[in-house]
Amino acid sequence: MSDWSPEYAPKRTSADHTEFMGSRPSRAKAVLRPYSAELGYLAIAWNQLRCHLMALFAMLSEPQDSTSAKAVLYFLGNDFSQRRLLRALLDIDANKLPPAVRKLSTTQTKEILWLLNQIDEGFRHKRNNALHAPLMVMQGVYDDAVREWARSRHGLAKPREPNLCVIKT
Repeated sequence: MSDWSPEYAPKRTSADHTEFMGSRPSRAKAVLRPYSAELGYLAIAWNQLRCHLMALFAMLSEPQDSTSAKAVLYFLGNDFSQRRLLRALLDIDANKLPPAVRKLSTTQTKEILWLLNQIDEGFRHKRNNALHAPLMVMQGVYDDAVREWARSRHGLAKPREPNLCVIKT
């Protein structure tokens, strides 16, 4: 057996963390709870958006059932490529099919393209930054009181990530 096998790995318990941080884990949870809830809502909303875009893709691609459309989209592996494929189908529907067989009106196509542009030009970056920014729990004086807060960009964040801050009042 190698030294890397799971049976030789040190067993970590929640008690191990309190050795290093005292009661920090429970205080950190309290500080991060509102931020965590909002991240959860963001993740759920993003997944709902993806499901709606997948339904549009399935409608435009006309598979026998939506399973084949899902297989194509999931094969691509990332949201950006999936939206590019949806854009290609929108282009075919709007510009290459005769009006009698189009699935979407010109207004519907423009509105969907507007939504895709909003996602690709800014929202996807903000979502990624919010979900992936490393956070540290800080303590100090804020508004003339000692408070704890979560803050990103303390040497760990990527350059494009914003300076996120959650104040625990």
